[in-house]
Amino acid sequence: MKKLLQIIRPEILSILSEKQKRAIQVIDDEDFSQVKKKLVEEFKKQNFFPDDEYLENGFLALKQYYAVAVIDQLNMHAVSDKVDPFWHMHILFTEQYYNLSMNTLGFYMHHDPLDHDNTDKVDFIV
Repeated sequence: MKKLLQIIRPEILSILSEKQKRAIQVIDDEDFSQVKKKLVEEFKKQNFFPDDEYLENGFLALKQYYAVAVIDQLNMHAVSDKVDPFWHMHILFTEQYYNLSMNTLGFYMHHDPLDHDNTDKVDFIV
């Protein structure tokens, strides 16, 4: 799987603190194998059979989402529809998800589903 620190543009890397770089390394080192296994089981129940490339891209996008949260903790970030199933499955592995949140952000990143009918919140996030 691609490593975040290898694909982040050099001009971005140059402005990251050492703490942020360490947090991104923790994200890179995270073992998503059990999450992947369970996600594939759930996809199959929906008659969807993802290939390895789809899964690799999905977990890379999830890691990128976490990295953005590390880099920009002052703003709320919405998960894309493509990342959503990966994030939801990771959240179900509560201990792993909690530990990743604490070890990268220093706080638990809660799940706050976006209500598309709440236009004020949608406008704020988007």
